[in-house]
Amino acid sequence: MSKTTGLLAGLMVLGAVSGASAQEGTVSKREFDALQAKVEQLTALLEAQQQKPQPPTMMAEKGQNVDEKIEAMAAGLPEGLEFGAVVEVEGGYTSRDSEDESDITLATVELSAGWQLDDWLRADLVFLYEEDDTDPMDVDQAIITLGNTDEFPLFLQVGKMYVPFGNLDSFFITDPVVVDLAEAQETAGLIGFEKGGFSASLSAFNGDVETSGENQIENLVAAASYGIERENASLHFGAAWIRNIMDSDSLTEDVLEDVYGDDAESADDTGGFDAWATAAAGPATFIVEYVTALDEIDVDGENTGLNLNP
Repeated sequence: MSKTTGLLAGLMVLGAVSGASAQEGTVSKREFDALQAKVEQLTALLEAQQQKPQPPTMMAEKGQNVDEKIEAMAAGLPEGLEFGAVVEVEGGYTSRDSEDESDITLATVELSAGWQLDDWLRADLVFLYEEDDTDPMDVDQAIITLGNTDEFPLFLQVGKMYVPFGNLDSFFITDPVVVDLAEAQETAGLIGFEKGGFSASLSAFNGDVETSGENQIENLVAAASYGIERENASLHFGAAWIRNIMDSDSLTEDVLEDVYGDDAESADDTGGFDAWATAAAGPATFIVEYVTALDEIDVDGENTGLNLNP
């Protein structure tokens, strides 16, 4: 018998004894007061037992749905701690004149955790696995954020992040060309401003590409955007500038390291510019983005002939 059931049984027996005493004769005031005190004591114990939180369990009880089970498990986690997971599988088939190809790929396994330590401090951690690209699983992002834009518009971020050069939004299965040209994963410091739909930031980091043999924190990204939200529609647009676009992940790997070797250097910074806009109305979304290098690309003091500026 559980403690709660025992208390209920005790109250029922006590009530039966009280009723029997009333039928047999008059109860004295002292006996009545003692009986009333006992009832109040048992009632308090019953209420305390009902309010006591139950430990989370991995097995759902009869009649308990999945949401209730998750809420019960979350009750045992520290306050402000969040978890997330993403799994993506891709399949493809190509047919050429003399060859057919098909494949199934575990494109993405992403595990994330965020901890809002207090109103002004947050930590985020993301692990990423991509078949044939990460082995076995990399720390994709690790960011500490100091600030509370609901109270004050300025905030500071430090850690491993994707510096905000461009929006890089897409519904494609494979990355569009703007991602190849602009995405840069760096360990950086960022100071930002956010208020009333407007946001701006300035990031600084030591990129993978050295210019003139100097290994310093010298690459910068300046970005600004504005967004308008309505009940069934939204519009967001922005622009960004990077001091050296050669620090984008794909240009560093595909142009410098693969073609010119790991020790290749860019003689001068090759500036980059990105502009984008995203509009949504109901189920429809329109995305446009433009990215370009502002100069020709020089490697080891020689012009490569590459020019991203059409």
